Amino acid sequence: MIVNLNWLLAMTPIVGLTVNTITHALFSRILNKSSVSISIILAFICHIVCTVSISVLVLNSMSLMKGDFWALLGFNLIISLALAYGYFNFINLNIASIRIRLLKEILISDKGLMLDDILTIYNPDKIVNTRIERLISGGQLVSKNGRCVVGAPFILLLANIMEVLKHIIMGQGSRLGKEKQ
Repeated sequence: MIVNLNWLLAMTPIVGLTVNTITHALFSRILNKSSVSISIILAFICHIVCTVSISVLVLNSMSLMKGDFWALLGFNLIISLALAYGYFNFINLNIASIRIRLLKEILISDKGLMLDDILTIYNPDKIVNTRIERLISGGQLVSKNGRCVVGAPFILLLANIMEVLKHIIMGQGSRLGKEKQ
């Protein structure tokens, strides 16, 4: 009996995204939310491994020429990377967006927040200092002679990968170094 698995090949990136979502939730709980970036990275790896594994299994069950095999695997990988990019940005929006956090705090407060309270909570100096402290404690930033320099370049590597994906998917690169127009 010949089983047509074309539907599974088409759904593989969605299966990978589902694996990404579930493993991200599991890793976040296992790591006790101590490292958000590690749980996101581990879930991304599971996503890609799942997508590639299922794609290869399905493609091997088909009688394809070598070029078709690699083209279909490449398409599934590109689709999975695009889905992972969207998932990462959705998660990052909820974690890092001050606007979202501010609206959540106003929502859970009984009578709203006073503007002075908001400005105290979201003091730009406090926010930047907190981020710098996190980068230093995580080893991504090192203070040498009063200057901040890149420590462990892992996060920088991830940021560069995200910039490449952003350029590929959205056709635009970094906003860094560009003057406001």
